[in-house]
Amino acid sequence: MSNQGKIHSVNEWYQEFLENRLIPPRRAHDFELGTPEGFAVILDEIQLNGAQPGCPYYLQVYFFDTRIRQFFGRPYRTRAVPAFEGVIRFNEELFFHCSILGEEVFLVFELIEVSPKDPSDQMTVGWTIQIINSHQQALQEYSTNRRNLQKTRLRLYPGTPKALVYTSNIEKETQAMTGAIQCTLLVHSKLLSCSDFIEEFAIIGGMDDVPGLDEFENAPQLASPHLLPPIPTFLDDVTISFGQHGDSIEKGLLDSINVDRLYRENFLPGKEPIPQMHVLERRLRVGVHNGFSFLGNPLVVHLSNWEPQEPGNPHSMRRRSKSPSRRTSRVDPSSILYVPTKISIPKVVADSRLAIVFALDYLMGIRGNDGSIQFTQSVLLCWGAWKPFGNEKFESGHQSVMVPLVGGPRPNPEETLCFKSLIRIFRNDHSNLPAASPQVVLNFNFYTGDEKPTIPREPRRGEKPSVSRPKSEPITEEIIPSKSRKDSPKKHQNELFEDEGFEEHLPTIKSPTSPNFHQISFDKQIDKVIDRSFIQSPRNDQEKDFVVMPGVAKGATVPRSIHSLLLRKEFPQILDRNGEIPESVEPTGGKLNEVIEKNDPLDTNEIVVQLMAFKWLNRFAHLSGGRKVFFTFQFYRFPQVTTERLLIDGESASEPGLLKRLNQQDQLLIDDGFGFMVRLTVDRSSLSPSDPLEFVKFLDENPLQIDAWDADSLQLIGTIDLSLKCLLRNGLESVQSLVQCQIIQRALPEAPKTTGLLFVRLACIGHPSSNQIDLVESKNPAIVSKRLQKLSEPGESFKIRVRPLNPAHENALQRFLYAQRLDISQRYAEAFDSNNLENLEQQEKLKGNYDFTNSKNEKMVRKFVFDTELEAYKKLRNESKAGRLLHTLFKGITTEHRIYSSIGESIFFEFLLHNTFPEPINCSVDIEEPGLRIISNADDWAFYKKVHNLETPLEKDFIRTGQNGQTTIFLKPKEALYVPFLYEDLKSSNHTDGQITQTKAIFKRFPSLEPLSILHLTIEHRPYILHKSMRFFGEEHSNLSKIIRLRGFEGKPRPILMKCSDPTVKVALRNSGVEQDLCLTAFCGQSCTSKQFLVLFYADSHAYRQIGVWQISIHSFSHFEIKGILSQTTHFTLEMKKSTTERQLIHFYPSSPQIFPSVSQPMLMNAEETKISMEFRPESTGNELQMLTAVDTSTRELLGGWMVHAKTTQPQITKQFEIKIPLSCRKELHKKLPIHNPYGVPRIFRITSSRPELVKIGDEMLQMASGVSTTASLIFLPIVQKAISIEVLIFIQNVDTGQPEETYSLKLSYVNV
Repeated sequence: MSNQGKIHSVNEWYQEFLENRLIPPRRAHDFELGTPEGFAVILDEIQLNGAQPGCPYYLQVYFFDTRIRQFFGRPYRTRAVPAFEGVIRFNEELFFHCSILGEEVFLVFELIEVSPKDPSDQMTVGWTIQIINSHQQALQEYSTNRRNLQKTRLRLYPGTPKALVYTSNIEKETQAMTGAIQCTLLVHSKLLSCSDFIEEFAIIGGMDDVPGLDEFENAPQLASPHLLPPIPTFLDDVTISFGQHGDSIEKGLLDSINVDRLYRENFLPGKEPIPQMHVLERRLRVGVHNGFSFLGNPLVVHLSNWEPQEPGNPHSMRRRSKSPSRRTSRVDPSSILYVPTKISIPKVVADSRLAIVFALDYLMGIRGNDGSIQFTQSVLLCWGAWKPFGNEKFESGHQSVMVPLVGGPRPNPEETLCFKSLIRIFRNDHSNLPAASPQVVLNFNFYTGDEKPTIPREPRRGEKPSVSRPKSEPITEEIIPSKSRKDSPKKHQNELFEDEGFEEHLPTIKSPTSPNFHQISFDKQIDKVIDRSFIQSPRNDQEKDFVVMPGVAKGATVPRSIHSLLLRKEFPQILDRNGEIPESVEPTGGKLNEVIEKNDPLDTNEIVVQLMAFKWLNRFAHLSGGRKVFFTFQFYRFPQVTTERLLIDGESASEPGLLKRLNQQDQLLIDDGFGFMVRLTVDRSSLSPSDPLEFVKFLDENPLQIDAWDADSLQLIGTIDLSLKCLLRNGLESVQSLVQCQIIQRALPEAPKTTGLLFVRLACIGHPSSNQIDLVESKNPAIVSKRLQKLSEPGESFKIRVRPLNPAHENALQRFLYAQRLDISQRYAEAFDSNNLENLEQQEKLKGNYDFTNSKNEKMVRKFVFDTELEAYKKLRNESKAGRLLHTLFKGITTEHRIYSSIGESIFFEFLLHNTFPEPINCSVDIEEPGLRIISNADDWAFYKKVHNLETPLEKDFIRTGQNGQTTIFLKPKEALYVPFLYEDLKSSNHTDGQITQTKAIFKRFPSLEPLSILHLTIEHRPYILHKSMRFFGEEHSNLSKIIRLRGFEGKPRPILMKCSDPTVKVALRNSGVEQDLCLTAFCGQSCTSKQFLVLFYADSHAYRQIGVWQISIHSFSHFEIKGILSQTTHFTLEMKKSTTERQLIHFYPSSPQIFPSVSQPMLMNAEETKISMEFRPESTGNELQMLTAVDTSTRELLGGWMVHAKTTQPQITKQFEIKIPLSCRKELHKKLPIHNPYGVPRIFRITSSRPELVKIGDEMLQMASGVSTTASLIFLPIVQKAISIEVLIFIQNVDTGQPEETYSLKLSYVNV
């Protein structure tokens, strides 16, 4: 590493941090959900009309967001270059990485002219834009052959780029042109390997130096980034001292937070009693910063303190815990926070420009009576930084360090508003704070290498914490007198530790000496694992890599060239009810107009989804050749739709392949044209009368998620999040839109990747409800046609209250029942449980057993049969009368009610129970359905009344439950009482979608058990509305844990509660500041099996207002690890489970061409064969996840699946050669490479190159006798056009053994001669 640019003090690091800060995007959460991609821009030259000869010009490059009209990012300024004959040649390279969001974000190039006389006199002479979208066209890779680079010429517009704030289409409104800029936008995949070292949307120049990365002499650092090796680093005995005023500082913080909350809630202090916020957690964030970005998310450790908490003081910091040793006895132990464990800091490298940043963070909130926490707020109290390698001499791997923590409105790496300076906490308050200034100081022991720090012992019971002085004193630099503030006006803004409340010149800390590396012993490895489990915070601060970001529903406009291609092909036309083509709308759609939709006479919607074309991204089109796919999706309340196998036909580098249907024999179906069409019909009768706009709200708020699968390998290609806003008709007859969608792979345990593009046509066709269409009457021929099931006739079933028959006791029916004292229950059993039908069948059998042709006993037998049959009919007639009478009586006291429920929903209604007797009675309730219950809690009843705006009376303790679980209700004479019922679908005995079940709730008089009233409840189970679906792949027989960021609840209440349809899955809702996360843990079963469950979200603690249903699928695959060497073949063996089939034809499909079987495919395997020989030949170094599946070619059944974790390292270099190639030479150069066979037998060697586009091997196979030396021909291709140094590896492999023999390194230096 060179010594240039070394930063030796914290203030110099802080100055670099301020210079490298970027303007963050205001909608950062959208960018987090995009697909990360690395890019490189090659700036060649600018042709400027009217350029002043010799006048210097420079370019300023930054980002612009068209949706919110904002300039953002870290701008980059090129060097000033003079113009020559109207041409300005820059020849610079820019690098950045960002999330792809279609055409919403682009680069802005601003050309600025500098006056030769006065450099401060500068003027913008032109500007242009470059769209950042690697999916509109196939961008070239930065590391590939640059001979045929497709350079782009961009128009230079006059004026200033501020015009973008006021116009949406600059090309239409600006016809003038001042020149053109020639540049090239390339995809730079290797840049993602160092994405932690530079912020997203930070533009880095080719000559910029990024701390933490290795440097190159003649090449840009980010052209082929190499990370410096990490150093094991530990912090031990970490304490934070508040001096003498720890409690006072926290009290001042809490008072400010509570007063601020009063004003935000529009309350006057002291007038409105509201719950006070308290300190829930004290946390210390520790992260490594290189001046550009944190190297990974900072670690979060929870702080502890001593002494039991003072009674009646919720703000006290004093709690009992174990105590570490202290560096000074002058500090009150009650004002000290400490970390009870050792901290292991990752990603620390020996670079003097890195700093370790510490931030003291307080989590505030209100703790409810039920233990729940609400209104959480995180406050950054103070922060500080320390440079571990600020000096270049290192004496020891262990130092004691003291770092002051400061506050105030200065910028900090957390990019969080920090609490005011500690000096100013009580400056305007009336408090008892002494005149001494409060100081927050962080103390710790710093270790490098593998030294094991001493573990402080716990104090015994009753023993005071130790505050003895350690053996090693804190190392501090000498105080260097600095200039006064008059001489240094910028010091207050740019220096980190300048604060008027501390000393005039705060001392900084000396850096420790160089690290001392030792071999790690077994017990030290155990300590590392234990410490890591302590420092990770499971509640609030999981690393960003582990947080799954759901997809954002969006769609891009199809480019004109592809639109023209699709228009020329014979796709089935989509027509409306009048036979006309629907009106075309933009993929983004319009805004929902509820008034128009509610009064639309065309209240039946025919939704058409037409899958038209598919395009692989180049580096992902390797699954089985990428020729056959199929799709699955679930729309609204419809069941899942699975398409046929579709062929991708005619795909090229610039155009997508058209989708064509295949039959079972994989033959093309030409008659039905191209594409695959699905038609789904939703009419008004299938919607709930309580919410007739449910369907259009679904289109406005929820996406359609389509899963794309490879039809041969059965591997998931990715998921499409398709916005449905374009289907909102807003009073039109019909609408349609052609959409280009990204296919993003998020199911694997790695960063999301965009694997392809899908071109879809969506249409919504309106039909009148008076002319309800049938599927066959539609004018659109679809392969899959489904219609949503209509709801049954509602009647009064949607009313909240149910009224039974309300008879007066004086009528004839009641007097008859009361006088005769009929035993209703006994009559009911006799009427409905008798064997009347069986008796009639026995009579028929009896008649068949006699021979009526015999004249001797004919009369006797006929008389016997007639008498027996007559008695049977008399009995049946009498019993039928009683049955009909009881049926009429029960019908008079029975109330029928119909409800419509989906999974996880709760239905509330009230039943009016009437005592028609002139005396008080006890009434018992028999309920046969486990999902139906009476609400006994008055608070719950009041909640449901408030939700439905019911004014009915509310009573407390109106129900009594006995020891045997029997429920009784007391009724006064002739009293009517509202009984609240709640039906919970998750507790129901049967909630199959589309099924209708019936149940009864019988109210009986106690103890005679005479029925008083009967509630006959009909439950129609509707299919649920799916709001989001996600898939994950996990290792078999292990727990899969995921943290999913909640998205899709914009405009809805915040989720308060959630439930899971699978009781074996553990789910929890986690609040991370303003964000919310879903934490789930599920067990993965046997390989090639899947588990599917629903997560239900509610906006209240009663689980009543359901606001979301997410479907999560978990697929289990086997785990396999393999290690390989770059460009060399590694053999490994996979083991499959024994098959029940005697012989199978199996084909193995890897997700990367780097893995392949050792024998030809498909292979015929017997039932006893379980081991398969495979080969791995990596093409790049690092860790990579590969998917491998085994499929039965005859049944297309998945037989095996593996998640292969591959680790590839660089080969061991045996020889190095340095070759200089002049750039002026445009011919192929031939060189000879000596090769020697050291064996005593003849050998065949294969010679390959790591960069065949630069160095080509003349004869790859060399057959050599024993002990013979020869030469291999190397051909150097003239494709490099600028001075650069490139390393090319030459691999020599033994063909007989398949093992590597030697690896040569060629350092190619392209120079100007």
